Amino acid sequence: MQPVRVALVGACGYGSFYLNPLLDNSAALGTELIGVADPNVETSERYDTLKARQIPAYDSLESLYRAGHQADLVIIAAPIHLHLPLTRLAVDHG
Repeated sequence: MQPVRVALVGACGYGSFYLNPLLDNSAALGTELIGVADPNVETSERYDTLKARQIPAYDSLESLYRAGHQADLVIIAAPIHLHLPLTRLAVDHG
């Protein structure tokens, strides 16, 4: 079975509650973190891990899609006022 390709929007603050298991337990979860979208990703505690594993980081979900990534699941750990436009963007990309 192929892993579920996950894009994470938000890697800092609340997003770290998703980022840590996606980095540390991806095999057990059956996931592959294909990219992170966060305008401040460099401030994430796990930024060095992302770089070391060559997991791309983008300043926006739109940039992630423009780079050609396709996700099966998009986790939105961004401020609540951004949920609707981010959800629409994710749905528009399947």
